[in-house]
Amino acid sequence: SAVDTHPRSGHGLDASGLIRIPVWDKSAVYVRAGLYAWDSDSEVKIRGVAKEIGDGRGVDALYGFGVESEFWDHVQLRLDASQYHVDNEDIRLLSLGLSYSWW
Repeated sequence: SAVDTHPRSGHGLDASGLIRIPVWDKSAVYVRAGLYAWDSDSEVKIRGVAKEIGDGRGVDALYGFGVESEFWDHVQLRLDASQYHVDNEDIRLLSLGLSYSWW
């Protein structure tokens, strides 16, 4: 068609705190809450020419929960489910990661 609408794209930075509850020898469950500062853009493409139709910025809440387990000294594997509330939309994220702590 003559008009293709592209979804929003954006980026941001979050800061959150964790409350950990030990459940096994080297494992824990946790909850997290914080804030997400974001910036987004929306555009349409008409006959191959992109035109910006909107942008937004804001700071919104995030929260989540997860489980982590230490496999080697100072190395943890973490499974995390988080939800970001961005400009009246909810974004859900499921992630798997490694973390290293030096103390």
